[in-house]
Amino acid sequence: MITAVTLNPTIDIVTPVETLKKGAVLRTKAIYAYPGGKGTNVARAAAALGAKTCATGFVGIRDSRETEHFLGHHGVETDFIACRGSNRICLLITETSKNGSETVINSESDIDISGKEIKAFMKNIVSISKKSSCVVFSGSLPLALQPDFYKKAILAVRPYARVILDTSSGYLLHGVKASPHIIKQNIHELEGAFGKKLSNPAVLKAFIRRLSEKNNIPVIITTMNEKGALLYSSGNFIFYPALKVKNNISPVGCGDAFSAGLSYGLSKGFEMDLSCRIGVAAAAANLGHLGSCFIKKKDVFDFLKLVKSRRY
Repeated sequence: MITAVTLNPTIDIVTPVETLKKGAVLRTKAIYAYPGGKGTNVARAAAALGAKTCATGFVGIRDSRETEHFLGHHGVETDFIACRGSNRICLLITETSKNGSETVINSESDIDISGKEIKAFMKNIVSISKKSSCVVFSGSLPLALQPDFYKKAILAVRPYARVILDTSSGYLLHGVKASPHIIKQNIHELEGAFGKKLSNPAVLKAFIRRLSEKNNIPVIITTMNEKGALLYSSGNFIFYPALKVKNNISPVGCGDAFSAGLSYGLSKGFEMDLSCRIGVAAAAANLGHLGSCFIKKKDVFDFLKLVKSRRY
């Protein structure tokens, strides 16, 4: 089973417009809203690929029923700790014109998480991890949690399941100290967390090696937006160029789709290389949809045939 953890859940509101014009009144055919958060996205995408998945973490009590119903509809088991408050809003404005772009507006969380609820989560995640092949920690933390919360949670889970961490800023700085088995992050998140400029390939490789050795992290995966993804494993670097997608609608959620493909492959016992290839294919499949991680298994495995790699 793949367990995906969301500690800072959202309600995603997807608004497609032809062109975003400042100060104008705009029309759209439809506005879509659904319970989100990076971990829930990973769980849905992994379930779409055929994996048994469980989504856990914290959820605002006002949104708990809708979150559980939505994920259940997509084949995901749920085991959330409901807390006072509601999920934060994430507004996704997608320009549908040929040269359109994506605007993402996040709000802070107002979930009030008590000490009792934190203890319940820690007990819960240890129990679930004992039944899981992978536990994926994704996204930011709500204001109610300390910045080192990922570190504590990873240390609790690490003896029982393979841990994948996908986060940013100070959360990443603390999280790597717990030696997760895999960290997977966007290159800009890596630069922001450590205050490094990593556009030069030699500098990037040297930094990743030091990060791996210093924190005992066996695998580091760095996604590079439209360029592709870089895998560091067993002392070697492999680069996977991004696939070109004709029906490119929105890049939002591609990182989560990659995590889903990666964890799916690992849960099947595939080698790291093949699991990364599935991640690249899942990210490509995600580009063809509004919103995050509404992928189809057939599309992913069609794209998988096209994924290439080379030494970096």
